[in-house]
Amino acid sequence: MRELTNEELLLVAGAAAAADVDPSEPPTEIPPIVVNPPTSPPPSPPPTIPPSPPVEQPGPITPPGTGGGGLPDPTDKNTTTDLGAEVDVIVNKSATLEGLVQVAQAKGFKIVATDTYSHTDPAATGGGTVYVKTYASPSDTAAQLTHELGHTLFDGEWNTVADRASAINMGLATEGEATIYSIAVQRELSAQGVSLNIPANPANVASYNATYDAYQAGQINWDTASAQIGESFRNGERIDINGTPNDTADDMTYEQYYGSYWDRTRAPAGG
Repeated sequence: MRELTNEELLLVAGAAAAADVDPSEPPTEIPPIVVNPPTSPPPSPPPTIPPSPPVEQPGPITPPGTGGGGLPDPTDKNTTTDLGAEVDVIVNKSATLEGLVQVAQAKGFKIVATDTYSHTDPAATGGGTVYVKTYASPSDTAAQLTHELGHTLFDGEWNTVADRASAINMGLATEGEATIYSIAVQRELSAQGVSLNIPANPANVASYNATYDAYQAGQINWDTASAQIGESFRNGERIDINGTPNDTADDMTYEQYYGSYWDRTRAPAGG
């Protein structure tokens, strides 16, 4: 795979610091990504664990070869998102989430509130827009933000896939990676008594945590963990693409979503 950029090394180290292991390299920029709305009642959070040290940016942990690059310092606790002061308070309580916000902003992503569905829309020239569905609960909004920001780290590899099946698998793997970041943030916040949902089917959350724990223990690497979670997303998670939570008839599976994206934008001419 390609070499990681400085920003990607810093952010992957953030999630890895909560896991106490070194990750394999994460991937790439992807098509617009959507994330499931929060559940009611929310799934139970994992057991409280000791908080991890600040991680994503130059400071407490700087991965080899990064050099800092003038990135913002996540210890300043002044990161803002344009999603409201209450969301920003939550952002600044999690080193991983704060780092995700700062790196996304440094890469040229704008964070925008929406009343439809959360998704990330990368621009061809770099950066793009992170659309975050807002909820009455700042925690639910922060959960949507966390997942979507996990999709802003990837630059380029989506454009290297040559067939529909590979495109679907790459998209699913990025869902797994975004979920890994969500679990890392959830655990950092849980250690401070702050609740955060994992935006996913409640029936799948326990298995996602088990995969994260295996990654944390060094039993599997980053790519394997993201692929395992991504495979659950294939048909085990659904997208309320039209923002109609009470009508599931128009929901899509993630396999359908990424397949549709390939068909519309990447399929070779004539086939």
